[in-house]
Amino acid sequence: MEESPAEDSRLDFIADYVLRTLRLNQDKWQQCVSSGDNRQLLQDFLDRAEHRSLVVWLSAAGLLQPTAGFPPAGSGTRAVYLLKQRGAALRPHRMQEQLLCGDMSPAALDHFSALVQEVVAPLLSNSRNHSEWPQVVSQDVRRHVHSLQTNVFVVTGQVQGKTLLPLPAGCDRVEQAALEAEHRGEIVDKSIIHSLESAVIEWSHQISAVLKKDSSEALLEGKNPTPHTELLFWKNRYADLECIQSQLQSSKVNKMAMLLEAVESSYFPAFTNMQQDVLSALEEAKDICHYLKPLQRLFEDMETAEFPDVRAQIGPLMHTVCLVWATSRYYNTPARLVVLLQETSNLLIEQAQVYVAPEEVLRGEATESLLKVQTSLDILQLFRSTYEDRRANLSQYQRNGSCEVLLTAVDLLKLEKLEIGGVRGRALSQQVQLLHQEFMDTYRLFTEKPYDCLDLDNREYEEDVKEFKLKVDDTDRRLGAIFCQAFEDASGLEHAFKVLDMFGSLLERPLVATDAVARYPVLVSLFDKELDCCKRLYNKHIQTVEELGWTPVNKNMPAVAGGLRWAQELQQRIQTPFSKFRHLSYPCLESAEGARVIHKYEEMMTLLDRYSSSLYETWTESVGESSQYNLSLPIICRDPATQLISVNFNPQLASVLREVKYLEMGRSEAIPDTAVQVYTTRGQLWQYVANLELTVGRYNKVMHSVLDVEHPLVQGQLRDIDAQLQNAQESLNWNSQGVWQYIQEVRDSVCDLESRLQRTKDNVEAIQSCMSSWASPMFDRKEGKKDALLSLEDRAERVDRFYSLIRSSGEKIHFLLKSNLELFRAEPASNQWKAYIEYIDDMIIDGFFNSIECSLKFFLDNTDVDMVAGMTFVKQFRCTGIRFKIWWVVARLLLCPVLLLHVLSIYPSSVCFFFLSPCRWFLSDEVLN
Repeated sequence: MEESPAEDSRLDFIADYVLRTLRLNQDKWQQCVSSGDNRQLLQDFLDRAEHRSLVVWLSAAGLLQPTAGFPPAGSGTRAVYLLKQRGAALRPHRMQEQLLCGDMSPAALDHFSALVQEVVAPLLSNSRNHSEWPQVVSQDVRRHVHSLQTNVFVVTGQVQGKTLLPLPAGCDRVEQAALEAEHRGEIVDKSIIHSLESAVIEWSHQISAVLKKDSSEALLEGKNPTPHTELLFWKNRYADLECIQSQLQSSKVNKMAMLLEAVESSYFPAFTNMQQDVLSALEEAKDICHYLKPLQRLFEDMETAEFPDVRAQIGPLMHTVCLVWATSRYYNTPARLVVLLQETSNLLIEQAQVYVAPEEVLRGEATESLLKVQTSLDILQLFRSTYEDRRANLSQYQRNGSCEVLLTAVDLLKLEKLEIGGVRGRALSQQVQLLHQEFMDTYRLFTEKPYDCLDLDNREYEEDVKEFKLKVDDTDRRLGAIFCQAFEDASGLEHAFKVLDMFGSLLERPLVATDAVARYPVLVSLFDKELDCCKRLYNKHIQTVEELGWTPVNKNMPAVAGGLRWAQELQQRIQTPFSKFRHLSYPCLESAEGARVIHKYEEMMTLLDRYSSSLYETWTESVGESSQYNLSLPIICRDPATQLISVNFNPQLASVLREVKYLEMGRSEAIPDTAVQVYTTRGQLWQYVANLELTVGRYNKVMHSVLDVEHPLVQGQLRDIDAQLQNAQESLNWNSQGVWQYIQEVRDSVCDLESRLQRTKDNVEAIQSCMSSWASPMFDRKEGKKDALLSLEDRAERVDRFYSLIRSSGEKIHFLLKSNLELFRAEPASNQWKAYIEYIDDMIIDGFFNSIECSLKFFLDNTDVDMVAGMTFVKQFRCTGIRFKIWWVVARLLLCPVLLLHVLSIYPSSVCFFFLSPCRWFLSDEVLN
């Protein structure tokens, strides 16, 4: 036996699911099952096999309504469906297995569109799902799937009040095909071209249907629309055309146009004309919406006001309508105004009908009914008379032609100074100058005629103004074309903004603005590319930091300040163009693409701010501790291996000084007190470092250059200096008291020792220089020629000069040695000084040996048979006595050096000078005489 509906557990399952899904109270279900029809419908679904579906939806009154099919169209509420998986009665304990449950959205079309796009299309278009199908079947399925997608896409747009242009099949291959056709000249797949041309045909039908719509259609159909219909029509038309224009300006559609142009398709001109028609219609709708907007408030007040109060609103309304006619470029035609005035009449008639109430006119009080009728007639007559009056005085609303001419002159006279850069800048500038000259010729028409331009009855002036406007319009169109070419030649975003700045207020002229508006979205695209470029630079910079472990910065910049400067420069790179968008008359960034770019801009700025903050905070956390630690280090450190010293001024401390210097110039954040305190003592620290560097350099020079024979002479002084340096190596730091006085004392000591040691070395070099002058032959051939005779006529003078040279050199050497004794501060009797004297003696002996070697070598060279060929003494061999003299000279040249070497090997150099006199005698002519 079946359970009653009130006790049926199966109904409890349905009730529980419906109430949980729709989030309702139990009372709603009780109200639903209390109805006999609803109860019977539920029972049939539970018990009868042919009833396989149940839909429960919430009505506008808030009541649950069960039905066997879909809820009524336009219900606009959520619903719950229950489907039997098999045609049989439901069992209490198997409800979950037998039913397929779910909820239904009121936006069924959106769900269906998502189903097609996300499930059906990918499933049926996947080639792996029909790999075994014939190619014809596979292509037919793809074609039907794309047709389904297109239809759903278009219908979804129509429901939203928009005209959506479906992209053709294979649009993802269009960009590659366009590049191949443009750069490589390859033949494009005909199927792609056919798909594009079919899309152009379909779009032209859609756009043509939109452009053919007119606000007078309701009147022509015999309806009685009100002004609200007119305002709503132009508002919707403007939104629809703006949507179409944004689709036609998308990158994919631009690639389609490029491909059609590259293959010279016959549909490309039609596509271009279609774009131009949409742009013109969009400009018209924008203008009309702009000038009809003030009327919206007046019509709303008229609709909400009592009919007798409408009398006071008719005058302002007609005045505004006349202003619209006078100022709007597209709503100043009779066809437009007739529609608006007729709809205004319909509004007044409707309000009069409501006010009079025709069903009560004959039934009510005759006096009251007559009063209402008379009031209605008076208001309608007032509207008519107001219309007649405004029509008769419509010329008062016309703009002053003289003022318009002057405004045009002020604008176009700017062409004289307009200079365009870029690839074609010179040619475009010449065209601009030509436009300027033509305008000056046209404007001269007004300056040369004597008529009164303020005379309203002067028809000649009005004719001249009309002709002037025609020529100016042509100039504006040509100027717009020049602007488009200059804008297209722009190499980047900055150049594009410069082009806009150059044209300036000329872009606000209506016909020029028509061409300029189409170029403004390109700025958004360029800015988007600039943001992408900055993002790549940012990612590369972060990657480099992670790989290197330190921040790469510009040359001569410290790490933190350089990193902050890099981030600041990158921010300025995107901030500058972004700020320029605000000064444009066209709201470039108010579109969907603009919103996306703004989001990218804000994200990029956030990344750079976060990077700067992280870098700065990391530095501020460590700068205090590291600065104090580095200032507490000894001012000098010594290398144990080489015993050389160096200034212990940590590079981190120098970096802090440089960081604070740059941060004070470029940042507003508070610098840590510790860093500021260190920076205030920068002059003192650099003074310390400079003097210590001088001291260290001189000390290390002494340690490098001092000879083994010199070291004992300065050992005591070095020991005193090392004792002074010991304090700097162990106890003194950069914050110690009296450190400057200590640095001065050590500097003076080291510099004094280095200066004296250097002077001793200079003296030794002077001694070597003296001895080098001895190493030259005493005699030479005449005129320096090898084949000339030996010059012996002035041999006595040569010997005297050589003797004087050696004697003066000896005196100088003695003087320099005495000077070195004083510079070394040594004792003459000390072993250290005697060792040094031996070092100098060895050096002097080497000098004598070099001199003797030079003479011997000269003799050998000049007695070589092969070299002199017997010409040395040929003239003197005629006499035996002369032959003796020659051999005596030779003997002296050989014996003197030998004797001198023997003496030098026995006696020190200080005694050798006494041997020079016998040598001089031995070499003189007295012996010969």
